[in-house]
Amino acid sequence: RTTPTTPTSPVVLVASGAALEKNGLWRQMLADCTGMALIMDADSQESTSRGVALLAASRSHEDEQLVVGQRLAPNELAREYWDNSFSRQEELIGAVSCTW
Repeated sequence: RTTPTTPTSPVVLVASGAALEKNGLWRQMLADCTGMALIMDADSQESTSRGVALLAASRSHEDEQLVVGQRLAPNELAREYWDNSFSRQEELIGAVSCTW
């Protein structure tokens, strides 16, 4: 599992919603698990609709600005933990999948 990130064009997750706004641990876990920086959208009244509008605007080259609330960087040690956990989970699924 690799994250498609380059120094000139980093991939960033834009997140919003009450659960992530209220829980800093979840935000950090999301950044750590994906290995991507996470940005909280500070202007998220209708976050799903806003996300679609931002995507459409980026495709049509219109200038719709994202209001950045908080930016989190992934913790590389935590990322290693999550990668190891994912590998172990895949091994366990493989071990029991013959039972169904």
